[in-house]
Amino acid sequence: MIKSRLEIQKGINVLLNIEDPSNFDKVIKTMEYYGIDEDNAREYFIFIPIAFCRLMLPNIKFPEFYLEQDFLGNRIRKKFKNNPLYLEIESVTNAFFETISNSDDILKIASLSSEFNVVNKLLLNGGNMEDIQLTEMIIIK
Repeated sequence: MIKSRLEIQKGINVLLNIEDPSNFDKVIKTMEYYGIDEDNAREYFIFIPIAFCRLMLPNIKFPEFYLEQDFLGNRIRKKFKNNPLYLEIESVTNAFFETISNSDDILKIASLSSEFNVVNKLLLNGGNMEDIQLTEMIIIK
């Protein structure tokens, strides 16, 4: 359940200020320390980097859908724009982009997204931005 835009901002601040933002357990524990419940912390860890990546790379044709997979391997196809939490994160991220002056902060969070890493690898291997087509990601819950 989404508590507030302020809570999402706290999640962003944790990702910006923690020493190793790729350390899942440490990020979740730190978010919990700042009053974010574990379920929201997990969602923020997944969706905040995705929103940062998509806003940072607006010319990439990102898929509208993702696959959510449970621990049994069952998958459900979901649309980003039908996920209220993602929409709120995207809104907070938009506001963050309007006020941030340090592109390293944006890169620090965007680089946690698997989409960012795929795009980066393709570009480093000589690919062209306009030719990149990504497939739906699988989010394991």
